[in-house]
Amino acid sequence: MLKPLSCITSVKQASKSPSLLLQQSLLNHFHRQHQNNVKFNKINYNTRKIREREKGEKREIWPKKF
Repeated sequence: MLKPLSCITSVKQASKSPSLLLQQSLLNHFHRQHQNNVKFNKINYNTRKIREREKGEKREIWPKKF
């Protein structure tokens, strides 16, 4: 019979529990994906800002009224 996760206190015990290992590897995977997304968005933002600076144009958040 499997013990509930709250009973697992050490890494040695965790290695015996396949569900906990799977849970940990999934968490690691999603964390890695998230970090990649953050990095990618940051690069996109920075390159857009550089291009705008080179062209000398600024994006207006609110369009000006006449």
